[in-house]
Amino acid sequence: IPAPAALAFALVLGWILVFAGVIEIAHAIHQRAEPGFAWKIVVGLVTLAIGIMMVVSPVAAISS
Repeated sequence: IPAPAALAFALVLGWILVFAGVIEIAHAIHQRAEPGFAWKIVVGLVTLAIGIMMVVSPVAAISS
């Protein structure tokens, strides 16, 4: 049961990161006049990329 649980956890965490990345990017675009816009976009893109990698390849996510 540990392997299926780890796989499920990786998938859930991956989808949470995808959702968080999209929200971070939308928030950065909404507040583009505020200082730190570029950093907000970069953090959102990194979060989104990590989430997509975890969803696409959850086995690699749990083995690392």
